[in-house]
Amino acid sequence: MFLIARSVSRWYPELFLIISVIIYWASAGQFLNPIAIILLTLLFSQLTYKSRTLGLVIASILVLLVSYLFIALISDILNAKSFIWSGLKMTIIGSGYLFITGYYSVVLFMKNIATTPDRYPLGSD
Repeated sequence: MFLIARSVSRWYPELFLIISVIIYWASAGQFLNPIAIILLTLLFSQLTYKSRTLGLVIASILVLLVSYLFIALISDILNAKSFIWSGLKMTIIGSGYLFITGYYSVVLFMKNIATTPDRYPLGSD
């Protein structure tokens, strides 16, 4: 069981972001959502091909989208005229969702930008 969890752990950012995009697609209310379809295609191709460039592009796009949504959330909070408990609960859940999605986007970015050499030089190589 530990070996399975350890082998899957390197896919956690991609898997969580796939689940996050599916949740976004379901909550958007559109069956043909081109943004969700493109993001899912990119994430599945990242799992298949494991390209560093594609991973950096996906992570950058997701960080920008999460930043935009966070700014929109703050804007809605500042424009609120009354205090409602259900709105506060939705704000807390939404900001938590955005924080976790942003965290995994940054993790995906750092995973693909890491430059560890394949082999270490020995002596005067």
